[in-house]
Amino acid sequence: MTHALRTSASLLLVTLATAASAQLSPAWTAATGPVQWMRTTSAGALVVATADALKGVDPATGTVAWSLKELANAPVDGYREVERSPFIALAPQGRPEALFVVEPFGGSVVFSSDAAGISNVTGTWFLYANNAIVVVGQKADKTAAMACVDMGTGAVRWTKDDSFSRLTACNSAGPDAILLSTLFFAYKLDAKTGAELWKKSPDPAFEKMSGLAAMLDKGGANINLPGVTGLFVTTPTRPAWASWACRPSSARRAPTARARRP
Repeated sequence: MTHALRTSASLLLVTLATAASAQLSPAWTAATGPVQWMRTTSAGALVVATADALKGVDPATGTVAWSLKELANAPVDGYREVERSPFIALAPQGRPEALFVVEPFGGSVVFSSDAAGISNVTGTWFLYANNAIVVVGQKADKTAAMACVDMGTGAVRWTKDDSFSRLTACNSAGPDAILLSTLFFAYKLDAKTGAELWKKSPDPAFEKMSGLAAMLDKGGANINLPGVTGLFVTTPTRPAWASWACRPSSARRAPTARARRP
């Protein structure tokens, strides 16, 4: 009886040791080079950052499926998953203002701020019904701009000037149109061409002052940009709402643009 118990205990220990050894044995080893950081996305893609490229690894086999040299040394604090999509967003090394959006299973770049000509991205909207990404930011010459990018190819479909660079909302209006709002106007645009289908102001007073409102929309593009600390506005129907003006932080206060009742 005692011998049988000892034999059973020995077999149990051997079984446990074998199981522990099996658990420690890697299923595969990926030839990625030294790993700086890695992430598994909520969709199940494995992304690895190295000194020579950002790489995608097949989690089932360990095969390196793709590499993006332009994202070598990409910092982990610039990584995020794009909500309601399989995509990931990253900033290149030393350029936190730039943006790459990558499909992590195949490694395709669905958006590059460099390719779009926007060097400083301040906002992005992913419109899946339109297969498009709307991006606002600055061009290389520091002028503000908006671009609509094809989500499938990464190509820029159309761009708008700085009147559209301070968006307060942006949504799909079916597969063929986009609804968006700036500081003073709401627009419906053709999703493929950017053509204006209609334009309305929530405040009737601005319909009578469309030139001033358009100028202020352009001024709104400067919010949160270097050297600008404020923007305020008054209208005949909103006298206490504010008085919109751009004020450089290192210069004397700029004149305030006001709209008064006669």
